[in-house]
Amino acid sequence: MRYGPLYSSSFTKLLSGQARYIPLLFILIFGVGTTLAQQICPIFTPELLEQAARCEGQSINTLCVGKEPTSIGFARGRADFKSGDLLALDSLMLVETLDDATQDTGLAIMTTDAGLTTNPVKMTLYGGATLETGIGITTLDLPTIGIANTEDYDLNLREGPATTYNPVGLFPAATQLWADGRSADNQWLRVRTESGVAWVSVTLVQIEGDINRLLALETLYTAPMQIMLLNTNPCGGLMLQHQGTERVHIQINGADLAFTEATMIAQANAQDGLQIHVVAGSVRMVAAGQTLDIASGQSATLAIDSSLQPTGTPALQERYPFAALTSAPLPLIGSDSLMCIAGVNTADALIPYSGPGDTYTALRALDEQSHYAVTGYASDTSAQTWWRLEDNQWIPQSRVQTLGQCTAVAEVAPPSPDSLTVLPGSPLAPGQKTIYQAESGADVMTGTCNGSPLAICSHPVAMWPNGDGSYSWRGQEPIDYRLVAAGESAYSYSGRNFSENANLILNLSFTTSSTWQMTMTTIYDNDPLCNHTFYYTATAR
Repeated sequence: MRYGPLYSSSFTKLLSGQARYIPLLFILIFGVGTTLAQQICPIFTPELLEQAARCEGQSINTLCVGKEPTSIGFARGRADFKSGDLLALDSLMLVETLDDATQDTGLAIMTTDAGLTTNPVKMTLYGGATLETGIGITTLDLPTIGIANTEDYDLNLREGPATTYNPVGLFPAATQLWADGRSADNQWLRVRTESGVAWVSVTLVQIEGDINRLLALETLYTAPMQIMLLNTNPCGGLMLQHQGTERVHIQINGADLAFTEATMIAQANAQDGLQIHVVAGSVRMVAAGQTLDIASGQSATLAIDSSLQPTGTPALQERYPFAALTSAPLPLIGSDSLMCIAGVNTADALIPYSGPGDTYTALRALDEQSHYAVTGYASDTSAQTWWRLEDNQWIPQSRVQTLGQCTAVAEVAPPSPDSLTVLPGSPLAPGQKTIYQAESGADVMTGTCNGSPLAICSHPVAMWPNGDGSYSWRGQEPIDYRLVAAGESAYSYSGRNFSENANLILNLSFTTSSTWQMTMTTIYDNDPLCNHTFYYTATAR
């Protein structure tokens, strides 16, 4: 094994103490100003899938160009490659999938053995992205020697060359393994097992050969692209996938990612940090001395500086943003890897209901920074199709964007209509949609208040009856509040407000056939001991 010359100072601090590595002048090609979640990215198209199909069956430790433009950096310069071109991974130092002049983006598909004995790790660089390797290996043929456990008991295999490392497996009694590396002091041997790379003490095994034939490795990272520096624009990323029970270690921007069977999306830039979105399986991240377990559907973020090196500790988000997956090449991971998920594709707050139709109870607005699992669908009384999301939230299909295996979602029976107090109809309540001119009056503040009084101008209000005995009420906000019967000619609403930053209580009473009065109380999340109350009066136009 030979290690190439150093290429870039950006890896010097990141990889200190590990073999000899490559830096290369790393050019930060992407600007700031748009966060990953705010960017509207194109969806991975069938045309791209057809181009990527040229890379099917590629051998381990190779890069296949799935789409142009794809530029490759070598020790002696850079070159552009065409779709379908295949290169040995150990000869590459940098991969870029962005044409600065045209802003066109490419696709590069890589496979690395990552120290595994069977299933490789598949990595797909897409959108506007640059990937620089931290290991310059010019041969993959590591010398090996055989070792045997001649004891009558199983031996511990450890994650590193010392007893301070955690056990990661067993070396069964009366079996053999192949060692492909040693510690510098010749006290530990690195072996490859069905569970991945591990270490065993030389004092516990019988060695069948010269230990000095092995290279001194003392690192988890010896395969091409097992250590990397990633930089992406908002629509670019690196998708990693491994299928198998072997434990994988990949280091991205100073964070070690350990996983067995998993699929994830990595995105990184100095503004948004390194973001790991786990699509399937689970991933353990170790960075800045902190360990974080990331489950399927979750994200982890690690702050990085302008050199793309870590500056803080990783933080966990319970949901990855839907926008992070829209341009990802998810069709490449297989038909069963991603269940149907939905995300908001409108600037308006999107209010789900407790059933398929706005006659059901309005729930809290969907979070535009999150994704939601789709668990079924049904139609409303007007034949409009609604998705059932997790936690029994229903939303019209036309109002959300979806990814994954949505054609496999089953039709389900809608829930029973919400139980309402249906009182005899009042001659004062309108029988059809009616517009009122409403006067709110002044804000009456009670309790312990830190803010200032609110001002609401005179404004029109629309009201109309629903078939279940409730009334829809729409004022200045772009959504309807559903008021249920609370007494003769009286209706009420209690729930979240449109902006999702306060609890709202509406108590309305019809006073004549053309007038009503209402008390509206708002309690903001950031000032929970303060009540803002308006006493409305309204007259039909």
